[in-house]
Amino acid sequence: MLIKFSVENYRSIKDEVVFTMKAASKQSDALPDNHIVLGEVNLLKSAVMFGANASGKSSVISAMSTMRKMVEGEKFSLQPFKFDVDFIEKPTTFKVEFLCVDTIYKYGFSVKDKTIVEEWLFCKKNKPRSKETQLFRRSYQEFENFGDFQKEADLIKKSDITKDSKLYLSVVSEFNGQISKQIVGWFEIFNTTSSVNNNLFHYTLKKVENDSQRKRVVDLMRSVDFGIADLFLNTVKPVDIIGRDNISGYIQNTEDIEVEQINTHHHQYQDKKFVGFESLPMAEESYGTRQLFEKSGAIIEALDKGEVLVIDEMDNGFHTQMTKAIIKLFNSDKNTKNAQLIFASHNTNILTQDVFRRDQIWMVEKDIYGSTQLYSIAEIKGIRKDAKLEKGYLAGEYGAMPFITDLDYHNGEER
Repeated sequence: MLIKFSVENYRSIKDEVVFTMKAASKQSDALPDNHIVLGEVNLLKSAVMFGANASGKSSVISAMSTMRKMVEGEKFSLQPFKFDVDFIEKPTTFKVEFLCVDTIYKYGFSVKDKTIVEEWLFCKKNKPRSKETQLFRRSYQEFENFGDFQKEADLIKKSDITKDSKLYLSVVSEFNGQISKQIVGWFEIFNTTSSVNNNLFHYTLKKVENDSQRKRVVDLMRSVDFGIADLFLNTVKPVDIIGRDNISGYIQNTEDIEVEQINTHHHQYQDKKFVGFESLPMAEESYGTRQLFEKSGAIIEALDKGEVLVIDEMDNGFHTQMTKAIIKLFNSDKNTKNAQLIFASHNTNILTQDVFRRDQIWMVEKDIYGSTQLYSIAEIKGIRKDAKLEKGYLAGEYGAMPFITDLDYHNGEER
């Protein structure tokens, strides 16, 4: 489970911002199903970020995604904070703290351009009076290994020493170091995505290809009262597909190509009597239905594997009650693998104390210098236990509100 994440000098983020899933001690009696005590840590099962457009919510989520990509050895592109000349030449720093099995790891690194400037790893057992120890540290191309990590470092031959653009942890993992493989394996369940930029349709489509998984997707969609009786795949030519979002990319010259299209089954009636089913291509369903289908695969997999699911604008196109149902799914005894849901939203209707504790609600705003600030409303003093959180937020009591002047509109004529 994710304990803490921080990033510095990345996109709209100048100074370090810290996002934590640690439950605040002052909130210990609030919504007990929303957090879980595991050994020495008390962790939240869900969290939401609010803020004006362009406040930096996507920057925080993108930073999580970039850190994961770098650990997994994917190509990456870093954008340092550009509105302060002193920061353009400074490194970008990522840090994460997480619980994996019975061990708490603290891992981080700093990058400038394509060069790893620093990298470090600490660990401690998740039990009382456990002492934190350092496993390795790196400064450019100089490496020091400690304790159990020395055995892993010995797996690497001098000829295979880490390139200055590659993380030491990733290289050791490739040589089957057990500690490093366990950590890289955790990053594989640190599932960060954007509902705006990434199409999750084909992710869910793979689940529908499996009969048992298909039924689970159907159950999830029916649980929020869509009139969908079933889902099925059929093979069609791309030219016959309604809605290009059902095709993996734009395909030309497709006369001899066939692809799979998802269809929904609806009950059909005559004189109010059931007479059979009517099939519709997914592209003809409502926007909200398509959005839920797109995300259902990721939601199911997160709950199955105990993943950390991070989605930018997760509830885009959802009714408030649908969003609440998904949140409560993570904050319930059905979440047996301790999955975590983190998402950004503009739907203030979910800001109620029967859905979220105050330490689960994060505000994101920019200061006058264009730098993103991040804080939980649990840090704000004076909020009453029975406070109407939505009302307080819209009244500007917690910050992170857009500043909008009168819109200036004219019809294009000379003024």
